[in-house]
Amino acid sequence: MQGRAFKYTKERLEAAVSKTTSVQGVARIILGKQVSGNQHQHIKKMIQKYGINHSHFLGYAHNKGMISNQRKLPNQIFIVGQRQKSAQLRRALLESGIEYKCLICGIDKWKDGKLNLEIDHIDGNSTNNKIENLRFMCPNCHSQTHTFGFRGKILK
Repeated sequence: MQGRAFKYTKERLEAAVSKTTSVQGVARIILGKQVSGNQHQHIKKMIQKYGINHSHFLGYAHNKGMISNQRKLPNQIFIVGQRQKSAQLRRALLESGIEYKCLICGIDKWKDGKLNLEIDHIDGNSTNNKIENLRFMCPNCHSQTHTFGFRGKILK
């Protein structure tokens, strides 16, 4: 029975570690595929066994500071007929140049701190996410509108 070729030589590991920021990246370079479980642990142990410096590895923060490839663009968020997450609506409004302050009272901070402004749907329809139908409002002003909560809606 013939043994398998040893894939994890010190030279190959050093070259791969210097080009990437994670064990998964090392695996992609050496094996050409994504790994999990035992292979991941084995690569990690071999890096430690050979004493290869991997202090630049980011661990779970490997995407920190990078824009997600699944991030929706504003034109994908400002649509009718589908609810959108408030965080996505907020980001899309800011990217579209809408000023981050209450449209009614003009407040943007609270006691020298950040104020979480709410997003109001002017027509009361939470699935109408056209930019013309959205506005930033402070919680106080938003609670006074006819579109706050279930006010103005007919429940079936």
